[in-house]
Amino acid sequence: MRRPVSLRGTASFVVATAGALVALLLAAPEIAGAQGIPTAGLPQGGDAHIVGSWLLTVSPTGSPTNNAIVTFMADGTTVQSSFGTNSALALTTAQGAWAQTGDHTYANTIWRLQRDAAGNQNVRRTRFAVTVSPTDDELTGQYITEIVDAEGNVVPASTGTLRATRIGIVPP
Repeated sequence: MRRPVSLRGTASFVVATAGALVALLLAAPEIAGAQGIPTAGLPQGGDAHIVGSWLLTVSPTGSPTNNAIVTFMADGTTVQSSFGTNSALALTTAQGAWAQTGDHTYANTIWRLQRDAAGNQNVRRTRFAVTVSPTDDELTGQYITEIVDAEGNVVPASTGTLRATRIGIVPP
């Protein structure tokens, strides 16, 4: 009687799995398009004026200012770090995407997880409209932060303005 051949734990299994993953990743854009999933919101990048790291002063309406550091990557992705203004909330690093909307103007959306002192978790979404100065060393704009609950309900949380300076090399 023949024993069944198991591919688990063998090089063949690894190669077959890797091949399937590559095929799926290559087909993902076509699958999304065929299902009518919009791809316009995917990272775009494509403009050097905003690319780099910035030190932000965030001024929420009716709350004290706070600082953040944001990096806009050339591929259209964004990473931001800040403590926020509410010390009772634990916030993760924000991640998102940006796109150029005009000459020196950009839209940016970031997402982060938050947890309050009672352990309740939500997703926080912040949308920015910003303008980079003609000298490419300052950035100004407005933002809207919203809380998105587990059912997808969007609740406005805060609005405000921001101002930033580009982080450059400080000689030793």
